[in-house]
Amino acid sequence: MNIMNRLKNYIKRVVKKDKFLLFVILFSVFFLLMTSVLPNFQEKNDFLKFFSPDENANYVFTKLYAQTGDLYVFEKYNLIAEDIVRPRSYISEGGFIKPVSFLGMTIYYGFLAKVFGIGIIPYLTPFFAALALVFYYLLIKKLFDSKNAFISTLLLFSFPVLIYYSARSLFHNVLFLSFLIIGLYFLSVLFEKRIPSPEKDEDKYLKKLFSVDFLFSALSGLFFGMAIAVRSSELIWLLMAAFLFLIIKIKKLSLLRLTVLVSFFVLALLPVFYNNQILYGSPFYGGYYEMNKSISQISQAGGGIIKSVFTGSLADVKILLKFVFKTVFYFGFYPLQSLEMFDKYFVKMFWYLCWPAVLGFAAYIFTEKKKLKKFYPYFVSWFLASIFLIFYYGSWKFVDNPDPSRFTIGNSYTRYWLPVYIGILPFVSYFILKIGVIFVFIKKEKIRKIFSNSLSVLFLVSLVFLSFKYVYSGSEEGLKHYFPKTERAIAEVSRVIDLTENNSVVITEYHDKFLFPERKVIVGRFNDDNMNRNYSRLVDYLPVYYFNFTFPEKDLEYLNSRRLKDFDLQIELVEEINETFSLYKLYSFCHPSESWDPVKY
Repeated sequence: MNIMNRLKNYIKRVVKKDKFLLFVILFSVFFLLMTSVLPNFQEKNDFLKFFSPDENANYVFTKLYAQTGDLYVFEKYNLIAEDIVRPRSYISEGGFIKPVSFLGMTIYYGFLAKVFGIGIIPYLTPFFAALALVFYYLLIKKLFDSKNAFISTLLLFSFPVLIYYSARSLFHNVLFLSFLIIGLYFLSVLFEKRIPSPEKDEDKYLKKLFSVDFLFSALSGLFFGMAIAVRSSELIWLLMAAFLFLIIKIKKLSLLRLTVLVSFFVLALLPVFYNNQILYGSPFYGGYYEMNKSISQISQAGGGIIKSVFTGSLADVKILLKFVFKTVFYFGFYPLQSLEMFDKYFVKMFWYLCWPAVLGFAAYIFTEKKKLKKFYPYFVSWFLASIFLIFYYGSWKFVDNPDPSRFTIGNSYTRYWLPVYIGILPFVSYFILKIGVIFVFIKKEKIRKIFSNSLSVLFLVSLVFLSFKYVYSGSEEGLKHYFPKTERAIAEVSRVIDLTENNSVVITEYHDKFLFPERKVIVGRFNDDNMNRNYSRLVDYLPVYYFNFTFPEKDLEYLNSRRLKDFDLQIELVEEINETFSLYKLYSFCHPSESWDPVKY
């Protein structure tokens, strides 16, 4: 009873100090439950598989790391098959299958799974996203006010991209964003505080030094480092934004603050550096060949720029800077395409947030000039980072949807632009708070206030409704479609597992993410002679299957009479799994179907 009274009194104190915080916490808990529905559905159906190769790779290696401490598996048959026995989002070198993607999520989640159990893995991203909602509220409250922060948090709580990629919980982007928001909050607290000095603070100097400067520098550096560990590719724009921010806030920076911040930033990256060295031969390399090449080239060019500056060779500096630019934009720099993608994935997709944000920003600039001094360092850093993100990722061509003509929430632009989206929400909030000025003609203040508040609430509820509607059913990739898709995948994969031996290899184009690691998989077809040659080698040692779209009879005949015949292979139908996909088996002429003995292998 005493504990309940204490809890009750504590809640009263919190509510008295900040009347919105308790509601933010409640919304965060609801967000956690809401975004855990899809992982829970998959878990209940004993089908913890994911609809993206990246997600599946992250889950498989997180589970492996939690159980063994390793981030690789050895596949001996890759030694005779040129490392083709692997799913997408994995690489294989000399038989060792490794992650392609960044290691931060795998290591952090693997550690937590080791402590709390493997079952926690699919729920960790919803948890950190829910936690980030609280810190987002606290951060926006510092930059604007509590009302704006509360409405901004509600908009983020219902924002389709955050919900979507929290429910699809093994992508990196939401975890990166969560750590970034938390790091920004601690940095804002640090820069609110005056740098302590022995003269002014006297006997409280050491206390302030460690309880403020050291503590908040360490926490901000740690969470920024964890964010970069999760998505190392974001380091370019984050460093650019951080450099600009620290220049603006130079008076709030001391040697101690900078040293501690950088030290804990590096500390968070040490597990990634260690495993990168083991897996890829360098602390700074990863599974992306293009990124490794870029890191090497930028490093060399950076040294060349410094040398050229000191020798006064400005022409060389110009050449090297152009080289760095081309290396950073290694998929090209296409401004018009970037603007087109931004139009499709922000202006048109989230039109109901875009235009209020534009109007809210204009209103804020013209009516809140006194508050700009506190806000502008964050805004300028966010704005320049957003410009970079729009042109950097907008210059890429992503076709995540099977239909390239469709522009849906599941395409990669939306998750890559999450830092851009969250920056516009306070301006949407500002617009909501000020929309009641249209009732300026009502003379009675009490009535005008009722109309104004009612319109703001109605507008906010409408935006939240539109967001929930879009993420649930607004496109063919809405979350409601994942439940029947999961059931269909369960039926397909279960049947293939039943029909194939434990040591078999399944060649497929789309189902590798579902079949691995229960079955060895190869992503391929029969249109590549080198791949066919490797299939023929594997058939001598393992049962080899092909699971893909059902072949018309004439195509099957062509494969057996011409395409596969050159490699002493033949293919036979095992079973039509459903109206779309069929399972086939590959045989060598040396091992006809009637003599195949799976026990032997």
